[in-house]
Parts: sequence; structure tokens; C-alpha cells
Amino acid sequence: MPLIHAIDHINLVVSDLERSVKFYTEVLGFRVTRRARLKGDWIESIIGLKGINATGVYIVAPVGEPRLELLCFDNPREDAVSANSMATTIGVRHIALRVEDIQKAVQSSERSRGKNH
Repeated sequence: MPLIHAIDHINLVVSDLERSVKFYTEVLGFRVTRRARLKGDWIESIIGLKGINATGVYIVAPVGEPRLELLCFDNPREDAVSANSMATTIGVRHIALRVEDIQKAVQSSERSRGKNH
């Protein structure tokens, strides 16, 4: 039996939680499965920082897992660092989404531009 069975979730830190949720649900068709406040000793021990105060929204694609966890930190709050935005920076660079009709997906994404997503 393999040690790893599947990916459980992917964690994305976002600057505007409701805008991100709206994009993933209204444009990409994900569904919200849970909302949670993240604060206290348990999350501080996981992250390794004191004073953590965040909100998480868990979403899944129409066909299911793995889930995405969209997190927005009220404290501590960090802005994106330009060096971290470079394509060659070590870390997660993108998430690839499998779609049935690429043209339909592109059109949906283009229609959402300018709609505060």
C-alpha cells in the first residue's frame, strides 16, 4: 500500500478573501464547503507565529477533491513581495485546472474581467 494516497488540500493565502471566493465560485464553478476563523494556540503552533488571526474558506471543484483553502490573514498582514512574484522563485508557481472545454473556460474568464473578481 502506498504511503501517500492523494493530495488532501492546497493552501492559498489571498489579500481579498471575498473577492477570491467570488472568483472561484462564480467564474470557475467551485463550491464552498466550510468557513472558519483561525486563531489561538493551535494555529500559532502550526504557523510558528504569535497573534495569528485569519479567516479560511474551503472550496472544492465541481467534481470534488482536493480542496483549496483560501486564507486571508488579518494579523500578521503581509503584502506580496515583488521578488516572490518572479517565475523562478522557489515555491508554488501555479495550479493547473483540468477543464472539459478550454474555449468555454477562457470565455467565462474573459467575461468576468472588470466584474470585481
